[in-house]
Amino acid sequence: MYCGHDHTTKEVIPVNIVCHRIDFAINPSLTDEQIRYYLAYDKYYDETYTVPKSLFEILNQCILFNVIPVINLNACWWYKDQTVSKISPSQLARIARILANYLLFRGFSKKTAYISIFNEPSKFIRKNNSADNAKIAEYTNAVHDAVSADFDIVYGNDEWNCLDWNYLGENCKAKIMGVHHLSSIGEWGEPRKYWDNIMYAKTVANIWDKEVAGTECGSWFTSYNSADGHKINLDIMKECKRYEYLFCLIVMIDVNQGDYNGIVGYRVWNPQFSQWLNENQRVYFDDWINFIKREGTSIMYEAPQKLQAIANFLGFPIGNYEPELPVVTGIGFWQNANYAHKRGQSMLKADFDATFEKLIKMILTLTGNQELADFECYYRQDGSWNPEWQKFAKNVK
Repeated sequence: MYCGHDHTTKEVIPVNIVCHRIDFAINPSLTDEQIRYYLAYDKYYDETYTVPKSLFEILNQCILFNVIPVINLNACWWYKDQTVSKISPSQLARIARILANYLLFRGFSKKTAYISIFNEPSKFIRKNNSADNAKIAEYTNAVHDAVSADFDIVYGNDEWNCLDWNYLGENCKAKIMGVHHLSSIGEWGEPRKYWDNIMYAKTVANIWDKEVAGTECGSWFTSYNSADGHKINLDIMKECKRYEYLFCLIVMIDVNQGDYNGIVGYRVWNPQFSQWLNENQRVYFDDWINFIKREGTSIMYEAPQKLQAIANFLGFPIGNYEPELPVVTGIGFWQNANYAHKRGQSMLKADFDATFEKLIKMILTLTGNQELADFECYYRQDGSWNPEWQKFAKNVK
């Protein structure tokens, strides 16, 4: 199971998976180019809650740290009670398609990213004083039809007691049921009173042949920075893993002073997110990170089969990305213990040069110039530095 956090309120933490919410309104009357720009570069601010990172920056960090992004189109936050009148299912689907194209452009795929729609829609998409499940399904299916060829959709994204999950399971085409295990797993004084809802969610997902994910989870009644609250967070992740959830996200690891309610948030920052105010309590945050390192699942990127086959044929084998294998950060496909650093570390110029030496050798071989490819410009076969590389480079015609 992938473990991570919901709300990248400060930055991506190097875990398995994170959710970044598009909380600022996207006007559906804009052109595709304008929507793409706002999706990629805009940020959300209000009186207390701020997200100082754009989607562009978040994706950069996900690539650097080998983290799966879940991008939430939180349209019911854009327009609140006017959501249905302000944006139609087809308009939301168009925005989702533009988002999907941008994710593809940035190198993500169905295995390495998800698109999620709405956050707690029961508050805003309503009919006869309750959630309008039919309308929620209509939006979900429109988005699914627009992007499911490239990305799986996470639907629901609400507390267990707020939606008709069986109706949505039967009527939504999307494959992943997103459930919030926050206030619906307990109450004041009894924070675990309804703990079995974690199991019930998996049961309903199985009935309708869906995956299930905990898209916003955490201790809602006891501080994260307490023994009890922290244990609840870890136990939620353990329970989700026990019932084979796809992923589990603990909400708002980082909060600033304005948004801090005394409960959620391991790290409390000043309003500008530049100073960690409760670093003396970091033992709980550090333990949360260590738990994910032990219990979470890291993704493994696959080198495209055609590229892999060509490289193997030419005598320059490449493999797949794995969390602890040496790879060249930012190049995308190359791994070789002699040429690179581990993911997440800085790439030296020498490593960059050596990787392109390997690329040049492949190109020379592919174009029938095999005799020119027999050189060791930057590194010898044993991986040691070749001090003669400058002399060699000057002699190449």
